[in-house]
Amino acid sequence: MPTSKTPAVVTAKRRTRPAPAPLPAPRGYHHGDLRAALLDAAAAELDDKGIAGFSLRGTARRAGVSHAAPAHHFPNTEALLSALAHRGFDQLSEAMEREMAQGKPGPQARLASSGRAYVMFARAHPQLFRLMFFGQRLPQEPTECAPQGPANPLALLRSCIEAALGPAASRVEAATAVASSWGLVHGLSYLLIEGTAGFLQAFAEEERQAIIDRAIDQLALAIGPTS
Repeated sequence: MPTSKTPAVVTAKRRTRPAPAPLPAPRGYHHGDLRAALLDAAAAELDDKGIAGFSLRGTARRAGVSHAAPAHHFPNTEALLSALAHRGFDQLSEAMEREMAQGKPGPQARLASSGRAYVMFARAHPQLFRLMFFGQRLPQEPTECAPQGPANPLALLRSCIEAALGPAASRVEAATAVASSWGLVHGLSYLLIEGTAGFLQAFAEEERQAIIDRAIDQLALAIGPTS
């Protein structure tokens, strides 16, 4: 009778870990609209913080994505701000076209409508307007922050002026009219959003708007056909 038992060989069962649940995709990925969502969030961040306080992390937080997610479309803050400014020019052009379509017919009336839309846009979106024209952190390439296509704000303004002047106008006359027209609406926009138009502060908003409209109308009426 054996005095010892052969120890039994115990084979341990390997425990398999369950596969980790996939992480939820950041909002926007599954819809394919991350870029648009980031631009919308960037606009809100800019409105709230201004150019000086703008941050890529803050934009990502507003969009509900990780801080690394914007890199899929924008490698850095400057690229995102540049895209936002570019979209701002598109939006300004659309606002000018819409105002011209809804306003009175005629070249002078269309010119006045485009000018009013310009000033209204600046007053409604002051931080974006500052970024578009005064953003020091933007790349300096004209194509990044001042579109040169036929639907950009300055091209729209120029086309209205050329129509008002007629085909007999010289290049100097056209350039002079562009300088005076753009100077007026851009200068008014800047003074109003920076709060430096002190001469208008004594008036109620309705009166202030009437003064702005009248100034734009008077300039538009002064730009007529050249004989």
